[in-house]
Amino acid sequence: MFIVYTEKRLKMIFPIVVIMDQIIKSFVENFNFNLPVWGDFFNFYFVKNTGGVYGLLEGKNVLFALFSFVILAYLVYYVYKNCKKNSPEFIAWQFVIAGGVSNLIDRVFRGYVVDFVQLQFGKFLDFGVFNIADVCIVFGVIFIAFFEINSIIKKRLEEDDN
Repeated sequence: MFIVYTEKRLKMIFPIVVIMDQIIKSFVENFNFNLPVWGDFFNFYFVKNTGGVYGLLEGKNVLFALFSFVILAYLVYYVYKNCKKNSPEFIAWQFVIAGGVSNLIDRVFRGYVVDFVQLQFGKFLDFGVFNIADVCIVFGVIFIAFFEINSIIKKRLEEDDN
């Protein structure tokens, strides 16, 4: 079965990611959800993050909220001005922006970001505690980088053919 990606369906990515992330965060917060799943490797562990990644600059929630708002406003402007609405890049940017908006909602209305997924490979590779929005941001950025690298390679190949 082939799914046609219409502009209407693509517009649904953003609200689905934000709503799904907020529902899961509400559940985690309301039930103080802590669940050991697989030793030290993978666990659900509720954390109130008032800083950045790995709790960097802890307690600077307002600073991160303002910074996030400015960056997100620019990204929305950039994406809607420069990306075709049915392109893979547009889809990837929707994940990045939706993840950022969901974390911004946390910062504004909760005063912290709800993180709850702990992933660790021994003592040397610790991903800290993160959430679904963070995963969307990271994968969106990875796909954007892939598309940009692919575009550069295509342009160079075209130049070499001429």
